[in-house]
Amino acid sequence: MEGSSKVTVEYDDPDGLFSLLSEQLQARLPLRNLNWKSPSRPLRSIDALHVELAPTHEQQNHGINLTVPGTAGAVIKNVEARQKSTVALPSPRRHQIPGLHQTPYLRIYLLRCDDKEVYKANARKQLRDWVKEHTPPSHSASTSQQENHDAFEWLILHVIVPDTAAANEPRFSSTSNNSNNASDKSSSSSRWTGKGSSTIYERLKTDFNESGKNAADRVAQVRLSKTMAPPPTIPSTNSTVPSYEISPQEQEQAWDDFIVKMKALILMSFDLRVAQYEEDIREREAQRSLPGWNFCTFFLLKEGLARGFESVGLVDDALVGYDELSVGLDMIIRDQASDAPNNQAASFLKFAEDLKDLVKETSSTHEKGQQATLRLFEQPLSPARKDYRELILSNNISVFDFECYIFSRQMALLLRRSNIRRPSSKPGMDKRSYSEPPMSQRISGQSSSQSLAHRADETEDLGSLIELCTRALSFIPASARAMREDLNEASTSEGCERFESTIENIVSSWIYAVVQQVLSESATASLPAAVFQDGPDSSSSAKSFSHGKQQDQKGFPARTSSLQSRRSGSTEPPWANVPATSLTVFDSTVFDGGPRSAKEKSAKEKSDSIYNLNLEQLAAHRAELYLLQRRVLEQAGSPYGWLAGWSAISGPQSDKTVELSEVELDTANGDHPIRHDEDTGKLRTPSESKGLGVQALFAAVQSLDAFRALYISLSERASKHCSFARLPKMAEQVLGDLAALKFETGDYAMAAAYFQRIAPLYAEDGWSLIEVTMLKTYAHCLKILHRRDEYARVLLNLLAKAAAMEKSCLASQRKQVHSPREGKPNRLDDEGSEFVGQMTELVNFSSDLPYKITVSMNKYFDAVRVDPTVHHFPDKDGFEMQIKFRYLFDDDLDADAVKLRLVSTAAGQMRELWLHGNPSVRIKKGERLLWLGTNVSTLGHFSLERLIIEAKKVVFVHEFAPKPAPSTTLKLTTSSAQLSANSMNAPRILCYPRSGALDVTVALGRFIYIDKTKTIEVTIHTADNEIRSLEVRLRAGSAGLRLDTNKAKAIKSNIDIHDKSDIGTIKFANIPANTTLTIQVPYDIETSLREICIRPEATYVTDRGEFHFLGNATISVELPLDVNVFDVFKEQALFSKFTVRAATRIPLQLLSVELQQSSHFVVASPSRSKSPSLVFPRGPASFTYKIVKADSGLPSTPETPLILTIKYRCMDEDILERVEELFRTELDASSIADFAPILLPTLRSKMISGILDADFERAAMLNIARLGSFEEMGWSEIIASLPKARREVVSSWLQKWHDKSTIELKTPLDSDYTTSHPPRTIIIAVDVPTIQVLHTASLSLPNLSSPNSAQPPLAAVGQAVRADLHIRHTRHWDRNDTLASTANLSHPSDPLDFVYEIHANPDIWLLGGERRAHFSSREGETKTFALMLIPLVPGRHLLPRVEIRARGQRPRGEEKSQQQGLGREGGNSVSCETDYQSQAQTVMVIADVKGTTVEMRVPGQGESGAVLVGSEQRRGEVLRMIG
Repeated sequence: MEGSSKVTVEYDDPDGLFSLLSEQLQARLPLRNLNWKSPSRPLRSIDALHVELAPTHEQQNHGINLTVPGTAGAVIKNVEARQKSTVALPSPRRHQIPGLHQTPYLRIYLLRCDDKEVYKANARKQLRDWVKEHTPPSHSASTSQQENHDAFEWLILHVIVPDTAAANEPRFSSTSNNSNNASDKSSSSSRWTGKGSSTIYERLKTDFNESGKNAADRVAQVRLSKTMAPPPTIPSTNSTVPSYEISPQEQEQAWDDFIVKMKALILMSFDLRVAQYEEDIREREAQRSLPGWNFCTFFLLKEGLARGFESVGLVDDALVGYDELSVGLDMIIRDQASDAPNNQAASFLKFAEDLKDLVKETSSTHEKGQQATLRLFEQPLSPARKDYRELILSNNISVFDFECYIFSRQMALLLRRSNIRRPSSKPGMDKRSYSEPPMSQRISGQSSSQSLAHRADETEDLGSLIELCTRALSFIPASARAMREDLNEASTSEGCERFESTIENIVSSWIYAVVQQVLSESATASLPAAVFQDGPDSSSSAKSFSHGKQQDQKGFPARTSSLQSRRSGSTEPPWANVPATSLTVFDSTVFDGGPRSAKEKSAKEKSDSIYNLNLEQLAAHRAELYLLQRRVLEQAGSPYGWLAGWSAISGPQSDKTVELSEVELDTANGDHPIRHDEDTGKLRTPSESKGLGVQALFAAVQSLDAFRALYISLSERASKHCSFARLPKMAEQVLGDLAALKFETGDYAMAAAYFQRIAPLYAEDGWSLIEVTMLKTYAHCLKILHRRDEYARVLLNLLAKAAAMEKSCLASQRKQVHSPREGKPNRLDDEGSEFVGQMTELVNFSSDLPYKITVSMNKYFDAVRVDPTVHHFPDKDGFEMQIKFRYLFDDDLDADAVKLRLVSTAAGQMRELWLHGNPSVRIKKGERLLWLGTNVSTLGHFSLERLIIEAKKVVFVHEFAPKPAPSTTLKLTTSSAQLSANSMNAPRILCYPRSGALDVTVALGRFIYIDKTKTIEVTIHTADNEIRSLEVRLRAGSAGLRLDTNKAKAIKSNIDIHDKSDIGTIKFANIPANTTLTIQVPYDIETSLREICIRPEATYVTDRGEFHFLGNATISVELPLDVNVFDVFKEQALFSKFTVRAATRIPLQLLSVELQQSSHFVVASPSRSKSPSLVFPRGPASFTYKIVKADSGLPSTPETPLILTIKYRCMDEDILERVEELFRTELDASSIADFAPILLPTLRSKMISGILDADFERAAMLNIARLGSFEEMGWSEIIASLPKARREVVSSWLQKWHDKSTIELKTPLDSDYTTSHPPRTIIIAVDVPTIQVLHTASLSLPNLSSPNSAQPPLAAVGQAVRADLHIRHTRHWDRNDTLASTANLSHPSDPLDFVYEIHANPDIWLLGGERRAHFSSREGETKTFALMLIPLVPGRHLLPRVEIRARGQRPRGEEKSQQQGLGREGGNSVSCETDYQSQAQTVMVIADVKGTTVEMRVPGQGESGAVLVGSEQRRGEVLRMIG
């Protein structure tokens, strides 16, 4: 019996009503949304339960149709006829093994009862007899286990025919107590003319429904409309009862009530069956160890439970049951193999009878056996191929058949769960794969339109197809071994001659057929049609197919989700009808239901991602199945000597190229030529094709062309599936076999195309033998096709393989591992001789190429090393370095050039050095040493970037550091920090010039003019070089820096500049040795910078050739000091106070400060000490100068500014220069003087970065400088870059020098000190300020006098004090014409209008008189104003302040706001200053009290403390003191 995917509902229809109900009943099937809960299992949800409606056994055998229209007499006749048929047709007998027969879950009695009288007379008795006969086990008094396995429920369906008495009454009467139909009751009470009698439906429920809370309702009622009932079924009599009309809503409620009761009763019977099965399974499982226990009986019992799950749609539970049975079978087989005691599997057959017959037929007649084999493998995996359950029941089954049956059932369940969509037939699709109908259709017995796999309301489950393919890949090899054993046993039992080739052919055919069946069953329309088509896959791996919803294949259904959403099986997506050559951009907002929220889009994208992943996994497993078929094909062709793929080229019988020879068939005497199979050591007949039971295999071995055609077809399909599954390596391996086959057939173009795609794969994965053979074959194809560039690259790959072999050999020699080789020699050892001459051929061949070929040196050379120590030339500038490498080929390599590139590691510098070797070098095999030199002198750290060896147009490059990514997806360039990080990974080289090499230094000019262009000084020291021509280039390394070399001039030397016309270049000619040149070059900066970077470069020619110098200088241009000036105007002189303070934290040493007079002004300098002054950041120095107008008056020429000259030294520069001089002196006297070019700059840089600001202040005050220790200076890094032979000497000398931790800084005489250490000079132009009017004001107190000259005058509080204000002004601090034009005067001596204002603190002074007054005055005229001051509080107080300004000018506090607002009144204003001579004059104010009387009160009398009684003034005494 085949598996069922639906439950059976049996109906008893004595009146032939089913045909009238079937249309409406089928419309409501399958049953939806069922929930089953078992005590031992979690809640199960059944989305759709398919129901098979079947008549009873009696009606099936006799075809009873007793539908007789009319009265009750007709019904009686029907009953009698039915009773007679029942007696004559006994029910079928149950089998003793439960589950062997499919029994109904529900029995329905279709009742036609037109009125109550008929019900009373006959229908009730008929129903009771039917219920008694079909009482289920749950309601029977004697319940048996056998009945519970086939448990069922019953239901009475009352069908009401139109125009009958029953049709004229409602479902419930007015007196009905059915609470569930209250609405029906209320609606019908007004229309029913009866007197409360119950309806037929109510009587049925009363007579046949059980009482109880949980009792099931087993009665339902539906009505037929006149359109559904044919005329013969409607009575011809006219009823006098009023007609009752039912609404569509009531009709639908009646059908829903019937469906609900069906679902509940089906689940009740199912629950009984499952409970009984589980109880029996537990009982049988407990008896496993007892004698007589049989696995086959247990299998059928447990399979019955699985089939029950399958029938209600619980496929997962059914699949779990079969998995458990499969595991149990494996345990039984294992126990049988180990001869375990009490073995229950001893009754298994050693072989199946059909295999025995197959062996006989294939051994006797070739044609007859071939036909039998073809019939056997038409559908190798099908539950209907044999009566497996009967064989299992009779213990007459083999292990092979047992395994095949279990897997076929598992495959059926997986296919049902998958809801697979079959791909439509397309041009180019292999129809052989889908010639048979799918198993899901065969098992269910449905047509393609009704197949469960094509239901549009369910979602395709790709995971089930993936699981099917995975299970098949595990099942096929294991079952193939069992089949082979069965065939061997069958041939032995019959006494036939054992032909292993025939047996292998049968097994191979079975494997091929099973794989083909699994491929056919797992084919889904979700995969693109291209994977099913024959033909080469020209696209790259993982790029030829689109995935998921965006399939560019016509006819694929649109999907919203592959896991959760429902899909439509007929609607094509909008992108399906796009031409194959077009590019489709799919907009989900247009074709997928409009705009979506972010949450919906996220869920959709996640669902699509899972769907695409499942598609890829399915394609990957299908690819493995195709490859399994291909291996079967290779095995079938091996007896004929037909090899395909790499086995044809790199096999044990193949030479450098595969040559296929024809096989002569001598059929005269029936003997076939034979050859020895090295794998099995047995003889085979190559022409034997017995046992090949698959038409494809049988046709493939008929000719070599057919064999290759099938091999290509399988390989191409596997490759396409791998590409779709994003398995590039697997796809390329398959393409490699195709490439080998194309080469074997002479299709060199296609073979080269395949080789081009797969060559990188084998190179990356390190396939030894296959890679060498592939590259040779690829090169052979390219050479035949005359593709020179690709041929050269393939030769390079071959040489790289040879170099890798040589490296491996050298590595084993170094490890001294010598293992004896056994058996056949490794073919890789014989490859070395085949590479001789290929390097020479490559180099010579490259000369014809239009471009250079750049390859990595690591693939062809070994042990590339560079000595990081620089070696200077003894008689010329520059240096050389030593490189070592191992050349791995027997051919000599004639190198045209060997170069080494160094790159500066300094931040912001992209300088490079190239070291060159001899123009032509012959490199032989083995370790080689070369010297590479350069004529460049420079100082700094460089990193090794690359080593280049050029041989014609082949360039070998060795990268010492990995290259950074050129750009990102957003086109972002690599940052300098990343470049520096990559450079740090490369070996570092410290480059420094030799002692006696040309040196170029750059420093800030010694003279700094604030109001002029700043300059730098470039110092050139030729040292030992007799220079013919010198070209100095100054490159700006700072943004906004401009160097004006056209205005450069030579200072401190007798050699002039030869040419400076080129921008940034200064040229000299004929410079003797040991000459020092100083060039002053102006510069300008667009932005404010603290430091500027200048990179000097020099190219010079001597008798020894042309040389280059590269330098780098960072100069601080920030002024180390600040100068502030404060001016005080007097009537006859100007006093200017200059304050000099340090702008940085470095102390300054002021040597001199001088203000030079001009033709207009005479400067009087203060006297100061000749010793230098120290200026600290918090200790400025001040200098005051008196400036007086010259006696010559105001000449017509404009005034020239005064010049302030400051000579100073920065303490950091001074200390560094002194330490450097001391270090140089001692270094020149030592044996390591030749290292001065590297040690002196290092000392300076380390001291600048290592000495703290506090150390400079301490050195300035104590004249002692701290040198630091050897470790603090970091000499170890520098010493490590020196030659090894002299590192110890240098380290010892430096440690000894650092033993003296401090040095004394003695300041020598100025003349000596200035010569060796010239100070810096800053020159500032100081403009003398001008003022148009200077007022001299004083406030005199004629009535007050002081006791003595040291004390201020005295005044009493409240005393009226007379004060006289005297004001005069001068105009000689500005030009007269300027004042006249500003004040609009006709003559400079005309009077001016002014305003004075007295500012007195109101809390101290009470002012009498004019606080503010206007007056007019001429130059030199004195104005006096009388005022009155009254002091208010005692104390010493300053006199009130006086402010004078020109009339119309705002006070100082209001000038700024006025200028920002409306401007000054009266146009241009006259500038005024006031020299207030009474600024610091004070008055002592005392209280006017002579005596005070105070009363002291005793505490306790109500008041306490001191009380002022009175006081006595001393006005007279104060007046006398004043008088």
